[in-house]
Amino acid sequence: MPAALYMALSRSLLLAEARCTHSPRAVLTNVNRLLMEMGSSGYVSVFYGVVERTTRRLAYTRAGHDRPLLLHRETVQPLGGKGIALGVLDDIEQHLSEEEIHLAPGDRLVLYTDGLTDALTPDGEFYGLDRLESLFQSYACLTLGEMCAATFRELTAHKGSAEQFDGMTMLVLEVK
Repeated sequence: MPAALYMALSRSLLLAEARCTHSPRAVLTNVNRLLMEMGSSGYVSVFYGVVERTTRRLAYTRAGHDRPLLLHRETVQPLGGKGIALGVLDDIEQHLSEEEIHLAPGDRLVLYTDGLTDALTPDGEFYGLDRLESLFQSYACLTLGEMCAATFRELTAHKGSAEQFDGMTMLVLEVK
């Protein structure tokens, strides 16, 4: 329950700060400052991006969250940038970078939680990032819904009878 409350607080702060500036780095820096001022003992990983629809420019900052994957034509590329989770350090600004990429029609951006890469078999074998990237590449021709459903079927088959110890969430965005 404490983690859920911390996430709700973090989300509220993100929404409020997003109204003040369009810079993802500034938003996350301000949210971190507020979390630290509140004296909370938790942390939260965040990927925060802003897409300019007319130019397809994506400005983003990644604060401790797994690197989203860009599916562009036949390739899978992890997004760059440095960043640590919010709520860990008082002065986080030097640890966050704001990155920018231009998206093309047909590009897909895959955001996911580490529950996907950390899915374990009964023998303790992680699914892993390399396997996840290959999976996304092979499913790139599917619709977004089919891609997500096929990914979760594959992860369920991988873990077999092993208990799921972490949440598995993914979001796929496609550029029109």
